[in-house]
Amino acid sequence: MAVAVFQAVISFSPAWSLYFGAPAEIVSNRWLLLVSGLIAAIIFGIWGLYGFSGAGFLQRLFLLRLGLVSISVLYILRGVFVLPQLLAYWGFFRSSLGCTLQDIISSSISLTIGLIFAIGTLGTWRDLSSEKDV
Repeated sequence: MAVAVFQAVISFSPAWSLYFGAPAEIVSNRWLLLVSGLIAAIIFGIWGLYGFSGAGFLQRLFLLRLGLVSISVLYILRGVFVLPQLLAYWGFFRSSLGCTLQDIISSSISLTIGLIFAIGTLGTWRDLSSEKDV
């Protein structure tokens, strides 16, 4: 949920959005920046609700198992970019895209969140029986 709040906050600031990696084309259009940022915040918020539901803090959400597995996979896929980013950052190969410490931190956070979702999902898999999914 903190990621959703963070995303919503930076959607209001072009300077912050640019700093955190938003493309210049989006940042130059305030409405596009706001709408795309708020849509991303809503998506992250929904993912957070699925995490809370899987942990038993909220009522069971629709297709909970599928949602948790999908969220885990998406975060992990985003996070595995940390490996080539680290190699590029350390100079093992050149990247035309460039790689900053901020990119590495972002990928590491995504990988960590994905692993937390995956471990939590696996740990409660029996309790998340698909028979209960609506």
